[in-house]
Amino acid sequence: ADLAKAVVATVEANTEGKFTPLYPDDMALEDKIRTIATEIYRADDVKLASSASTMLRKFTRQGYAHLPICMAKTQYSFSDDASVKGAPDN
Repeated sequence: ADLAKAVVATVEANTEGKFTPLYPDDMALEDKIRTIATEIYRADDVKLASSASTMLRKFTRQGYAHLPICMAKTQYSFSDDASVKGAPDN
């Protein structure tokens, strides 16, 4: 509880800048993923497997589309291909 209060006090005391989310809550899940990939990880675009698209549609139907995306990557690659190392150039 003390840590949470300290974080809130620090954020509220920050007069130099204001937190701006990367994307709005009402953005489609695929677009949220694309925004993270292009804005944070420098990807040109995102190509989802059909199974991933199916899951995103399911999550949307279940009412989860308004939630933020938590994206994880390995320390070796931004790709699903383990042989590709480092950040993409394209």
